[in-house]
Amino acid sequence: MQIQIPDTDFNVKLASMMLKDGMELSRDNFAKVLSMLEGTNKGTNVQEAAIMLTMKGVDSPGALSVLGQFMADNPQMAAQLVALQESMGNLGTALGVAKGLMNPGLLAELAGLLSSFDESIKNLSEKYQFSGDNSTKLQDFMNNLRGIKSLLNGVQQQSNVSDSAEAQVLQASLSQASSKMASLMDNLTAQALLSQKGREEVNFQYQQVPNLEAKGLKNVEIVITREGQDKNSTIDYENTQVVLSMQTTNLGKMVCSMIVKGKKVYIIFVFNEKEHGDEARKSIASEFAELQKKLADKNFTVTGYQVKVDPAMCKVAPYLIAMLPNLEAQLRKIDLEA
Repeated sequence: MQIQIPDTDFNVKLASMMLKDGMELSRDNFAKVLSMLEGTNKGTNVQEAAIMLTMKGVDSPGALSVLGQFMADNPQMAAQLVALQESMGNLGTALGVAKGLMNPGLLAELAGLLSSFDESIKNLSEKYQFSGDNSTKLQDFMNNLRGIKSLLNGVQQQSNVSDSAEAQVLQASLSQASSKMASLMDNLTAQALLSQKGREEVNFQYQQVPNLEAKGLKNVEIVITREGQDKNSTIDYENTQVVLSMQTTNLGKMVCSMIVKGKKVYIIFVFNEKEHGDEARKSIASEFAELQKKLADKNFTVTGYQVKVDPAMCKVAPYLIAMLPNLEAQLRKIDLEA
């Protein structure tokens, strides 16, 4: 059925974006997305977020705000965790000079929690590795963040009773630590929203895996598609697409897209700059036999690969919606089904 859309620039662009993202352009869908966008700045990132949430069956202004901001900023969890550690270090120093301002028992409890939480951050890479569905682990970490943030709020209220220099320093440190926690919580919430099940085009598991031990704060983003679109859909490891987005030491930003069908795998390496792509072609060619052997040991056959230089596709955002180039659809058919 053909529908009539008011001839305004915004509505036309929104309709075009819906089609590009794989969303059926029905009157009902258009109305839902428009309703989601009410009261927002209607920017491109917010539109993308509204389309994605609608396709996942989520209708929440709060969710739209968090996901829209995430898609605009693409915050990296590794950098956020380091910033949080630094702010907690500053808070620990401020607590040391503010002992006479509030209940000693509360200060001791907070100091112990900060120490324990700092240790959990250091072990985060090992504890929260991607395993197909890490919702429980992420929820545990989120609950820890909420608990400490709530305690910080309590300390902040007690320290408000004094206007001394020590109290002001403590207030500033508490506010900074609370802000860093809020940003990290928004990131985790966005990851959970992105991982919600929904329409096939947006039915995937997404997670950031920070490696705080690596130089340059390596943050790996993982997207792995689920099979089907119902609420019971799961990851079929022999019929999926796995996307890894990371910052490398010598080749800059890289996205590795692995298309899996049956026991066949086709790999696409994407780089941001031509010189990195040229260097990668040589490096990957020399290591390709070893890669084939490692996957063969797991009963997978690598049918081929290609190296591309494409700044637009050398980031995770295009893989979170149905924006993959037609080339990859052709590769599925030609290289995997042949």
